[in-house]
Amino acid sequence: MRTYARAASLVLALAVAACLLQRVEAHGYLAVPLSRNALHNTDYCKQCLNAGGPSACSAGGSLEWPAGRHGMCGDPYTGERKHEYGGVSATGTITGTYTEGQVVNMTIVITAAHKGRFMFRVCVIQDPTSERAELTDECLNQHILMQADVAGAQNAGSPYWYDRGVGSWDMAYQLPQGLTCDGVNTRCVMQWWYLTGNSCEPPNTDPKYASPQLTKCGTNGAYPEEVRLGKLSPPPTKKSPSPSTKKSPPPAACAAKDATCGCSGGKTGLFADIAGGCEGFFNCGASGAYYMVCPATTLFNPATKNCDWPSAVTCKA
Repeated sequence: MRTYARAASLVLALAVAACLLQRVEAHGYLAVPLSRNALHNTDYCKQCLNAGGPSACSAGGSLEWPAGRHGMCGDPYTGERKHEYGGVSATGTITGTYTEGQVVNMTIVITAAHKGRFMFRVCVIQDPTSERAELTDECLNQHILMQADVAGAQNAGSPYWYDRGVGSWDMAYQLPQGLTCDGVNTRCVMQWWYLTGNSCEPPNTDPKYASPQLTKCGTNGAYPEEVRLGKLSPPPTKKSPSPSTKKSPPPAACAAKDATCGCSGGKTGLFADIAGGCEGFFNCGASGAYYMVCPATTLFNPATKNCDWPSAVTCKA
């Protein structure tokens, strides 16, 4: 079999025609391979990297889902395209290199669940300088990745991975034979498509994950809601080198990774594992108590309830 270096210069896109609800504070990001907005830490605010809400998505209600106005990389349709070619966050950095036909391990971090499903699509850009023109739904739909037939697969052979709640989730997808690019003259751009499912139900939802009480997306004007992705606090201004300031975590009532203790007293929500140095958190709810670990290079921020840059985290109760 021929083997090529397949360079995956990743972009992150929200669900097509997604809509923001003011009280929604969901966020998540593609951690492996790292997406453009997480790589460059550009999504500082609630309105960054989204399509602008239901009115903007649907052109004032004149469009019905899945039709919608949105940037291919999640930027507002009429705003600055920071994550597309030429934008401040589209620097050409390659965050993953794979071989033709390889199984690719993905990691998605979700800190507030909104049901629905994930899908990954790849567009081969023939001329990296013309990415904006070439990166279209038609191009992305030529290579819709399928879940690999490996142990632990949620649904091997399906393009959809269904949201399983808060946490860091690993999933394996199969690269198709014939999908190649050298990362220089041609570039493979992958899009993560997150179609949320708690305001309307996506069409053709697997019955195991269905919400029959919801209206089908695209019926009677029902749109998926929009969520915040890649939310991280801005890194601090660089300072002169100084001795290590790493401190031992403060005393905690519960042992590290002890979710039963961390969720005791009827608590619900997300709580930092203080004894574990905030390397993870406890997810407490009616379904049980779970310990979740943050991705490498991040810690759980008790103030914002998400995995964040260590410099932004004060690890205390």
